[in-house]
Amino acid sequence: LLDVSREAAGRFNVVVEGTAPLAAITLFRGAEPVAHAKLVPENPAPSGWLRLRWWGAAAQGNWSQTRVVWDGRAEFIGAQLAEAAPWRWDTPAEGITDRSAQTVAWRSLTAGSWDGVLLRPDAIHPGALLHVRSAGLDADFALNALAAGPVEVVAEGRRLVLEALPRRAAAKGWAGRLTDSAPGDAYWVKVEQEDGGIAWSSPLWHDPP
Repeated sequence: LLDVSREAAGRFNVVVEGTAPLAAITLFRGAEPVAHAKLVPENPAPSGWLRLRWWGAAAQGNWSQTRVVWDGRAEFIGAQLAEAAPWRWDTPAEGITDRSAQTVAWRSLTAGSWDGVLLRPDAIHPGALLHVRSAGLDADFALNALAAGPVEVVAEGRRLVLEALPRRAAAKGWAGRLTDSAPGDAYWVKVEQEDGGIAWSSPLWHDPP
């Protein structure tokens, strides 16, 4: 269920009832994101799992025109890799291709969507790093920096994010208000779930045509 009603110019009441924990609720003015719902984990205690996720689109157009290759690997320096699992793969050709005591490798394509891997490190030493090398972006993440929140690298319209996951994510439902400080004409609301599910509202017009 996604119900959106306009309260005033640039101000919308939103009600969401999903089928999995919610990951993001975003108000768009045209193609620009202008407001985000604040989603709170039901149990924010650390789960011990990390999520490495990536996003990118090469250009506008169909899937073959926009796709970005993210084939790569991640290696723990100063920690062991206890478990690894895929997250939001789109096709059977994508997925984890290799794994060792410290390293995981994958094959991945994105076209304006998220892919990623779930990682559970063990035997973490002070100063431990996650060394990521991929066809999309490279980065070195300090694991102790995750206590302050997700760490993101952005370049050339591509995004690479490492974050610590809570024991229990946000609820499946949310109700609240999203507001644009500079009201425009056409809006959409996008809902994303932790399992990869996505829903869009119908267009919301300031003055319906």
